[in-house]
Amino acid sequence: MRILISLLIALFLMASQASAQETKVLIKEIQPAAQRSLKTFSQLVTKENYRQMGFESPEEVRSAILGTPIQQDFMVRL
Repeated sequence: MRILISLLIALFLMASQASAQETKVLIKEIQPAAQRSLKTFSQLVTKENYRQMGFESPEEVRSAILGTPIQQDFMVRL
C-alpha cells in the first residue's frame, strides 16, 4: 500500500513539473504579443476618449505597463 501511495505522489509531482514548464513557455510566447497590443492600445486612446477608456489624463496611458500575467484555469461546465 505504501508503494502505491509513493508512486501516486511521484506521478503527481512529475505532472505538476510538466505543467509549470509549459506555463513558462506560454508566457514567453505571449509576452511579445502583449507588448504590441499595449502599443496599439496607447495609439487608440485620444484626448476625446481617455476617460471612457478608464484613464485620468491622456498622458496616463503613455505610462501604462504590462503587469504579471494571471495564471488561472477555469472549468466551465455545461
